[in-house]
Amino acid sequence: MLRVGNAWMRDNGPVYVTDGIELWIHNWRFNAWGGNFGADIPGDNDNSVPVQVAEYLGMSVEDHQDYILEKGKLEFNGAGTLVLNWYVGTGFVAAMAFGDDEADAAAKSQLETLFPGRDVYMLDASSLWKAGGGIHCVTNDQPFVRPLRRRPTRRVAPR
Repeated sequence: MLRVGNAWMRDNGPVYVTDGIELWIHNWRFNAWGGNFGADIPGDNDNSVPVQVAEYLGMSVEDHQDYILEKGKLEFNGAGTLVLNWYVGTGFVAAMAFGDDEADAAAKSQLETLFPGRDVYMLDASSLWKAGGGIHCVTNDQPFVRPLRRRPTRRVAPR
């Protein structure tokens, strides 16, 4: 169980980095969106999420605490950067359903076209939507690299 102040893993979670052989985590500073949502949204535990995940997975961490990166707008597909509200997993896609059968079916059909060979699940995420987020906000994908070798821990001191 991670110690967090909010559930927006897409913003405060780890950035996975690979060279095709090794996999490690970049740890950027998270400042709870510059405090724009008030003092009732603390960021201290959220800033430590990448380190907590690395400890849980036994992965190396490369610290970049001298830079703020709220990475909710980053998702790489190898051909460019996408800003999306669904989650692509191994063999599946999870997307938000809004209770509009026609629109939800059209969205599912489009995703099935974009992701052939993957099961598409339309999920009721209205509680996330009401809180200002979506499925991509509370997820964070980790790339699979084979063969996976542990990288020596490198910590870059803050400037």
